[in-house]
Amino acid sequence: HLGRFHIIPILKKEAEHFPIAGKCSHYTGFIPIDRSNPKEGFRAILKAVRFLKEDLSSIYIAPEGTRNKDGRMSSFHAGSFKIAQKAQVPVVIACVTGTQNVHSNFFRRFTHVRLDFLEVLSKEQVAEMTTVEMAEHSQELIQARLDELEKKE
Repeated sequence: HLGRFHIIPILKKEAEHFPIAGKCSHYTGFIPIDRSNPKEGFRAILKAVRFLKEDLSSIYIAPEGTRNKDGRMSSFHAGSFKIAQKAQVPVVIACVTGTQNVHSNFFRRFTHVRLDFLEVLSKEQVAEMTTVEMAEHSQELIQARLDELEKKE
């Protein structure tokens, strides 16, 4: 978990081999997902659902599935919202910016990372929406925030 906030990330299993991120991932108790093995991927999803249903933690997912080197958003994977539907929990839509500089600045200088909470979809909204609708809505909100922040620069 992250400090007093019990937030566990779902990350590709390869993340545990990254020099510093791997150690941080283990510290958070991350749920590794093997995207090349559907059976193992499904087990990771069920584990996340169980954590949510039993109120053990919140789950952090980057619905793009991977970082994009050019800084532009990739299409969201609608399946990442299936966890919230199965667990019958709300979804917090947030926008994180500045993380692309963490790796190059590490040990050299401070990196500003910004976290904006944009909207909370109630569990009733999650039940009513399809995963595709949630993915599209989330991506639209985040893109609008990114555009707003770009205008301010």
